[in-house]
Amino acid sequence: MTLNDRDAGIAEYWIVSPDDHQITQLILQDDRYTESIETTSITMKVAPQATVNLTRVW
Repeated sequence: MTLNDRDAGIAEYWIVSPDDHQITQLILQDDRYTESIETTSITMKVAPQATVNLTRVW
């Protein structure tokens, strides 16, 4: 048996690609991850729902 992100209960995670100036945001919904790619701003979908202005990061 292998433990994966869903089994661990990870509700949200980000994959940061600094060379591409983007973040892939993965949200756990109904036992599946939905993916979106963000380049200008990103808002956490789980508490505290903070927003990061990516134009200031890159």
